[in-house]
Parts: sequence; structure tokens; C-alpha cells
Amino acid sequence: MDYAALEQLFGEPVTTSVTGSSQRASEVPASMEIISAEEIRRSGYPFFPGAVDLVRSCAERDWMLAVVSGALRDEVEGALEQEGLSRHFKLLITAEDVERTKPDSEGYRRALEGLNARPPLPERLLHPHEVAAVEDSPAGLEAAAGAGLLTVAVAHTYEAGQLATADAVVERVAQLDAERLEAVLAARSARAG
Repeated sequence: MDYAALEQLFGEPVTTSVTGSSQRASEVPASMEIISAEEIRRSGYPFFPGAVDLVRSCAERDWMLAVVSGALRDEVEGALEQEGLSRHFKLLITAEDVERTKPDSEGYRRALEGLNARPPLPERLLHPHEVAAVEDSPAGLEAAAGAGLLTVAVAHTYEAGQLATADAVVERVAQLDAERLEAVLAARSARAG
């Protein structure tokens, strides 16, 4: 897409929330180009390899799960339904649910509040340092860390060095499962304690 031509036509920078932040569209990495509705109809929503397995391994442990996404609700719901994952998520926080998207932490704060307040209620309140956010962008990491959450970065979209602020960085989602997330949580608790 020729973002420079669009900026010239509109007389102002063209921004996107694809990365979860309002950045100039011309600065969005090519690997993050928006997938067209036609492509979704033809091939379905794309998932990073291992993402579906990660959700299922966490759900098998009865973890409360939430999605915090800069995408639209119908996109998130469609993707989860496609893979039969909807039932595993207690709540979804999408672009329509927040005033400020990532890197602002509003979405993560609202998700934590929802996990603690929506039935079925946890046995005790979850504290931010007990919750892990799996993110693939610096803006997402900033948002999760701003809410006090543990951050695990996946270097699918950005290079690992650009995600170094995370508590842990993996190259691919397929390297994660519930056991690895528990180990990261335990290591962080040991450092904090």
C-alpha cells in the first residue's frame, strides 16, 4: 500500500492500530500488513504456529484467560471461534472497549479487573504480578508492564532485541506452553521476593 500517497492526499500522517499503537502506517513492518477480508474468507484467520496449542495447554490447567487486542471485537471473536477457542476465554478487551490503545495500559487494567470481577470468580483476587501477558510488540509489552503484569515476548513480528524489556523472550509461540509460563512466573516471583 502506498502510504506516502495517502498522506499526501489527506494532508496528514496516515496511522494504524495494527500494532496496537497509533503509529504512522508507513512505519508498520511489512510483515504486519493488514489481511484483507477476502483472504480471511478464503483461508481463515491466521494464527502464529503454536498459539492454539498454547491456549489449550493453559486452559487444561483451568487458568483464567483473557484477550487484550487492538483488533476489532468481531475479528477477535471470529478468530477464536474458527479454532474452537472462545470457550476458553473469560473475557475479551478489544479496540472498541478502550479509549486508549496500546502502549497505554488501559486494556490490561480492564482485563485484570474483569478477571477478578466476572463470574466465575477466582478463589482470591489475582494481583498483576501473578498474571502473564504474551505479546509480540514493544507497544504491547509497555501496556502490560504498565499494568504490572509479567511480560513474555514472542519475536514473530519484531526482533528479540526490540522486545528486550520483557521478563522473558522466545523466538516463537511454539516454544511456549503452560509449564514454561509457570516457570517464568516463578522466576519473576523469586526475583521480586
